[in-house]
Amino acid sequence: MRQQLKFPDFGIVPTGISPTSIVTQAHISFLRDIQMDPEVDTDKIHQKAVAEVAAIRLFFPDVRTEAIQICMAAWLSTLCTIDDILEEMDPPAAEAALGQSIEIVLGQNELDLKVYLTPHKNQVAFIMTRLRNYCSHHLTVPTAEDFLAEVANVCKGLVSELDYRGGSSTGLGKRDLSTYLQIRVRTIGIGPFFALIRHLYCSGSRKQADMIGLQRAVSLAAGLQNDLIGLEKDLRNGESMNAVVVALRDMGREASDQNCLREATCRVTHIHNECVEAIFMMLEGWNKNEFAGMADEVSCCRVIAAFVESHMKWCASAKRYQLTI
Repeated sequence: MRQQLKFPDFGIVPTGISPTSIVTQAHISFLRDIQMDPEVDTDKIHQKAVAEVAAIRLFFPDVRTEAIQICMAAWLSTLCTIDDILEEMDPPAAEAALGQSIEIVLGQNELDLKVYLTPHKNQVAFIMTRLRNYCSHHLTVPTAEDFLAEVANVCKGLVSELDYRGGSSTGLGKRDLSTYLQIRVRTIGIGPFFALIRHLYCSGSRKQADMIGLQRAVSLAAGLQNDLIGLEKDLRNGESMNAVVVALRDMGREASDQNCLREATCRVTHIHNECVEAIFMMLEGWNKNEFAGMADEVSCCRVIAAFVESHMKWCASAKRYQLTI
């Protein structure tokens, strides 16, 4: 049995337009603001800023609005940074940090002064507060509210992931592949990007809710791309939160069984390919509305759907998914 990962082609081509210096300089300032090490190399911050802004340009080449690019870059950096921090924390401490972060981004709780005074002991909450304040400055109130609600949803997904790792059913059902996929849709962390895109293209549209199915399919496809491309590294590191590893566990097998590993990989690849096919079908349905007074909504859906292609290109080259020997 053999499955080939479908590589969607939405016709994305380089625009030839580089992000403005305003976007890059703003991102440098944000990275300095969330930096815990006062001795960090300035050149490293600059290189990181340029790389992350370039990633946003790759993800969404049609998004030219500076405020949106600025907040997208800030979220990308925040997501990668807190993910690395949480991996080094004990589960109870990580869950507490995420709970505090949810309250902060939803405006339910102001950050305690001690977090400002001792950021090294409260890194996740500190960074989330900076993100909230920074993006609220650049966005309109409705856009910021939807963006931060999606950030909170990612944090809730990360809490569910902690429960899943610890053996809890997380209220979603059994600790099987189906439950894992429900969590992965959120922890891939691209909902905040889509909130910004919705407001950029069709703010106030009653049809925004109809885009949720498309967003879920894109989120799941992107999450599975991460898992499949990062599989070798995850197996080497003993990482359990990978769709293929979970599929193996469902089969009652280990990765050392090469036949079962191939079967599990094919199963996950098939799920990814089904997502891609569903995305094409949904996009085809939206395209029929282009000349029915819904051109903005159709453009929005195209940008969201195209993320499947651009994300594949990014995670195939990103260092965080590569095996270091």
